[in-house]
Amino acid sequence: MRRKLAVALLLCMSLLSGVATAAPDGQRRKGGGGGPAGLPFPRTQLPRDRRAVEAQPDDPLASIQLAVDLVRAGRPAEAIPYFGFAEGTTAFERALPTYADALREVGRGREAAELRRDRGGEEPSLKAALAVVADLQAAGDRLGALDAVEEAEAAFPGAAVVFDYEADVRLDLGEVAEAEAALALAWHRGASTPRRVRVEARLLALAGDQVAALALMEPRAHGKTAKEDDVHLLGSLLNATGEGQRTLGILDLPRWRASQTPTLQAIRVEALLAAGRTEEAFALCRTVAATFGDHRHAVHAEGMVRAATGRSCVDP
Repeated sequence: MRRKLAVALLLCMSLLSGVATAAPDGQRRKGGGGGPAGLPFPRTQLPRDRRAVEAQPDDPLASIQLAVDLVRAGRPAEAIPYFGFAEGTTAFERALPTYADALREVGRGREAAELRRDRGGEEPSLKAALAVVADLQAAGDRLGALDAVEEAEAAFPGAAVVFDYEADVRLDLGEVAEAEAALALAWHRGASTPRRVRVEARLLALAGDQVAALALMEPRAHGKTAKEDDVHLLGSLLNATGEGQRTLGILDLPRWRASQTPTLQAIRVEALLAAGRTEEAFALCRTVAATFGDHRHAVHAEGMVRAATGRSCVDP
């Protein structure tokens, strides 16, 4: 009973507070993008970038611009080689955070975290510290992510958003009571963030209240500032109730359709399974496993397909 009251209170607090726009959660993101930023990416930008690279193949600025825009467009695997063309240049150094984002997305989260830590030195920014947490979460390194959260809390004791990340990591570890305690600290220190909304929805789902969890995530995932993580969680909730076809409908909306990130490709695999389209799920799962390797969403999708079909998506 006390757990149900707690999650009900969380839902009320979230609905009353509204949802903040952030990236990482709690910080403003500049620019737009169809991938992590969650904003429509200009269709004409990538062709323009490609023409610039073709015209100036030895220009690191042209390669970096294309690489960065590919990440923004939700196509991180395509971006990696273009970052490599500019390695060792000033342009590459300036784009390192985006390169690390791309590494995270293709299943190289530990490498991304190490890169950020090396670049940040002894005094990393809050944004970089939280990105390290997200890198390690994506790599499935839950204890490493918790260590990174604790480092961020020590370095930025007044930042409410750090406790949103702690709550998220604690849930990954199955520590529900600790997640609720971190969430309470976050509410005490600052306004809501998208990550906090997702944590609250996960808590509601764990308490058995799928309806309330969906009520929380539907407006978040369909909003103008929605992120791929919002769509992923909404899709997970819908798939769990047998509504995989609804998830596929969301993923086929123009703003998400072109995204080639593990966050959306993996949830598409799981939606195909939920919709009874097993062979399509298996075929896409093989591509996801080959492209995104150890990214946690790819690993989870592969496990779902293996459980449903008895076949592994990973080549021996």
